[in-house]
Amino acid sequence: AGHAAQADRLAQEAGELADGKMYGLVDGLAGGLADDPAAGARVASVRAAVAFELGDRNEAAHGLLARVGDAA
Repeated sequence: AGHAAQADRLAQEAGELADGKMYGLVDGLAGGLADDPAAGARVASVRAAVAFELGDRNEAAHGLLARVGDAA
């Protein structure tokens, strides 16, 4: 049982590192497009999609709300 718990913890940590890299890539794009509001909105949309795929509901909702705010 101890080995299974350790394997689960390592898998979770690896998943969190991968998630962080995905967000880092999207944030890197956003930093390069800071002067273009339309591109920034698209990057926010991509970040929300990444969050949705990763199962990060809070981040996905935040990204979608930001898009709605930009459209208003």
